[in-house]
Amino acid sequence: MEDEVKKNVRTKKIIQVGPSSEGKIPPQSTELEESVLGAIMLDRDAINDAIGILEEVSFYKDAHGTIFSAMLSLFRKSEPIDILTVTQELREMGKLEACGGAFYIMNLTSRLTSAANLEFHARIIQEKYIARQLIKISNETIREAYEDTTDIFELKDRTDTSIFNLTNNLSENNSTTLGEVFLDNIKEIENHKANTPIGISTGYPDLDKFIKGLKKGNLIIVGGRPAMGKTTFALNIAEYVSINLSIGVMFYSYEMSKEELVYKVMASRFGIPLEKLTEMDKEVLGHLMKSEPYYEIINSQLHIDDSVTKTIIQMRSHVKKMVKKYNIKVVIVDYIQLMPVSKESKRGTREGDIADISRGLKLIAKEFELTVIALSQLSRQSVNRGKGDPPRLEDLRESGAIEQDADIVLFPHRPEYYGLPTDEDGESTQGLAHIIGAKNRNGVPNFLFKLSWQGMFSRFVNRGVNDSYVSVPTTSQIQNSTPDEHLF
Repeated sequence: MEDEVKKNVRTKKIIQVGPSSEGKIPPQSTELEESVLGAIMLDRDAINDAIGILEEVSFYKDAHGTIFSAMLSLFRKSEPIDILTVTQELREMGKLEACGGAFYIMNLTSRLTSAANLEFHARIIQEKYIARQLIKISNETIREAYEDTTDIFELKDRTDTSIFNLTNNLSENNSTTLGEVFLDNIKEIENHKANTPIGISTGYPDLDKFIKGLKKGNLIIVGGRPAMGKTTFALNIAEYVSINLSIGVMFYSYEMSKEELVYKVMASRFGIPLEKLTEMDKEVLGHLMKSEPYYEIINSQLHIDDSVTKTIIQMRSHVKKMVKKYNIKVVIVDYIQLMPVSKESKRGTREGDIADISRGLKLIAKEFELTVIALSQLSRQSVNRGKGDPPRLEDLRESGAIEQDADIVLFPHRPEYYGLPTDEDGESTQGLAHIIGAKNRNGVPNFLFKLSWQGMFSRFVNRGVNDSYVSVPTTSQIQNSTPDEHLF
């Protein structure tokens, strides 16, 4: 006996995955399913309660899901739902016999006399469905976790997303009355100062005036041709929000490295030409390290992730962590077309993939109540249309989905780049930048305002205003100064 015990101890335990290993029946209640279906056929108003809770997949028994689907079909056609109409609908679907025939449909109504408890019963059915799905997700996770080839981090993100989507579908009705939302909006308007944006300021008053600042739940698309400065524009906003307002910003860069982005911030903040930053000697660096911009950058709330493999699912998981840890309020993505798509999510067409990414970014904005600014390429037709011709909404590459999901679409445009001496207002284009608002759900639908473009310092600045958040010493001032001089 002792030898047998020792043998069992030494034996490697095999873990079997799945409910069948324990001999358990998945969570279900076919009796309640029959009760709900029968109640719908007895009470013409019962379908309204069921629709808000149940779907075809909610039912454990396939036949019950099919019957419910037939009821939904009748509802959409505004036809009555009773024994006869449901039977006929199933017959036309070619699924009557698979559901037990006319006798089974009739028998569903014989087991109850009232539909009074339908909503309560429906919620139990939905909870059973959620439990079954959780078991399924867990089993799939366990099975894949045992595989040596599995990317564990991607598996974790998929599992998190699956559970979120599942529980989100179970959430209670979160609808509110017009009056409730109206009062909330009144409070929001009362609480913000005059001439200030309701959302987070961008650092550009003219832009804030049009879009009401960076509002939670908004997806802002910044589109532009090459060399128009779309990355610089987004980075300038990130710089202002994270440094001047001390608000957390998450910058996902799929094009530039984090070192390149930081050099841009340095050029903008110090007022030193970008190409001169790498040529500075120790003495000049010593001056910089005593300056106010130096400490501003050190203590900024700007977080940079230059990983090029992060999918929209992985990004959502990461944003969730950053919101919890650093209270992130703004997310910037540079740029949409470079974002990868996981093998499981690929639709087969690039347009479909971009549509999923665009929708995913909008959902991130809504779920975590923050602003997402996403950069986007423009199609070749925008370049071929005419020299210096301003971009349009249809110029967005894979524009259909992006345009639909976006709350705001902005186009940085520099006529000077195309050799145009003046703009449409007759103003010199030297150092001039147009910011074109092609879509705006927060106010004026189409707008244009002008900024000064300082390319050597990697920044757009407000015209005619000495920006309080930048210092602009020259390289010669730094090099010719004494260690005791305060140049910043």
